[in-house]
Amino acid sequence: MHLYTLKFLVDLCEPFIDRSDESLVPDGEFKPNLKNSVMFVYQWWLQCSVIFVNYTGRPFMQDMNENKKLMYLLFANFCVAACLIFDYSEELRETFELVAYPNEEFKTSVIRMLAIDLAFCYILEKACKARYLKTFESSKE
Repeated sequence: MHLYTLKFLVDLCEPFIDRSDESLVPDGEFKPNLKNSVMFVYQWWLQCSVIFVNYTGRPFMQDMNENKKLMYLLFANFCVAACLIFDYSEELRETFELVAYPNEEFKTSVIRMLAIDLAFCYILEKACKARYLKTFESSKE
């Protein structure tokens, strides 16, 4: 799913990429462009979603509901990423050296794909874990 999301986001950026732009020179000085801005937000979202989805909880750690600091931190990270996508603050965008997304449809497509990626991975993880635990419990009998 992550690879599909990556491909989707790269393809979404393609119509807005100017191939003569200096920011696309591989060994050149860093200059923000649409593609690296989208990839930055995606990497941020992906790291947060991997922690959220793979967090095990009991018996080895606190459950997510008990670990309030982690839960609030992940929520805050998802909110900041959404603020970057929807260009909530120009100062925030400039701090992260990102460019504004071209239009509302683009922003909506990005956040929708990120939400689908998170939901799909969460559901798949929970289904696989439930199936694994079910086979483990039935082998005890």
